[in-house]
Amino acid sequence: MSFFAFGTAKLSFMQMFGLGSGLAILIDAVAIRGVLVPAAMRLLGDSAWYAPGFLRRFHGRFGLSESAPESAAEPEPAVSRG
Repeated sequence: MSFFAFGTAKLSFMQMFGLGSGLAILIDAVAIRGVLVPAAMRLLGDSAWYAPGFLRRFHGRFGLSESAPESAAEPEPAVSRG
């Protein structure tokens, strides 16, 4: 919203820049990222998550995931207790 602050300037160029930039960012945030991208993902379904062969091999080799492995044991303390 800081781009709208340029709209209060005395120069007409700065006013146009502030209004144009502010509206572009607002439209991008609301209409494109909030409505069009989720709608496109819904329409594309599983094909939206297509990965080329080299990325599938990369994922298979390194096994990237968003969570920690379930089989991770509790770490031992660095110092003895007691």
